[in-house]
Amino acid sequence: MKKKAAQRKTRRRRVRLSPKGRATRVLYGRYIGHLRHLKPRQKALVKKIRRSKGVRAAIAKAKRLSKP
Repeated sequence: MKKKAAQRKTRRRRVRLSPKGRATRVLYGRYIGHLRHLKPRQKALVKKIRRSKGVRAAIAKAKRLSKP
């Protein structure tokens, strides 16, 4: 017979996230999602925009670059 200790499921602690923190993660996910489809030179351009103008501007530029 298996012991009860081996059968217990370990529970992961849920991270409490503020609405602002969640919004930041959502934006970051969109940024990474758009960046994945770009060529290396385009990625460099978008990263430069992110540093200077912010994530929203970088996402907008990445969207424009990914359109055929």
